[in-house]
Amino acid sequence: MTATSAQLGYGTQIQRGNGATPETFTTIAELLDIDGPSLEAESVDATHQGSPSGFKESIQGLADGGEVSADIQYVEDDTTQSNVRADLLARRGNSNWKIIFPGGETWAFVAHITKFELKAPVEDKMTAGITWKISGKPTIS
Repeated sequence: MTATSAQLGYGTQIQRGNGATPETFTTIAELLDIDGPSLEAESVDATHQGSPSGFKESIQGLADGGEVSADIQYVEDDTTQSNVRADLLARRGNSNWKIIFPGGETWAFVAHITKFELKAPVEDKMTAGITWKISGKPTIS
């Protein structure tokens, strides 16, 4: 029996670029779980009058970089977190982002924040959920 090659997500980082030349990336503090990127493509109906045996045909449409979502332990005075929030509230633009996985694989992408959801439960830590919408094609290295 072959041993597993599974890896934990522990140690994964999300970093925000500052837009300078050369660009500096800063790790978002107190990161919890990450979902995505969720790469996907539309399916385009290509059925025509002569489609074999009367079955529908389809082709792959344009690809979409999808979204990334993550939870953080919310720290009110942390600048890495407040900069993320400011992207949604004030800047309203795209920034360069990276996800760095524990094994060294990096997903670099351009994205904007679409959601920053604060949670302050009575008997638990404060958290925030963040959602990024990717613009264009991510680079995987």
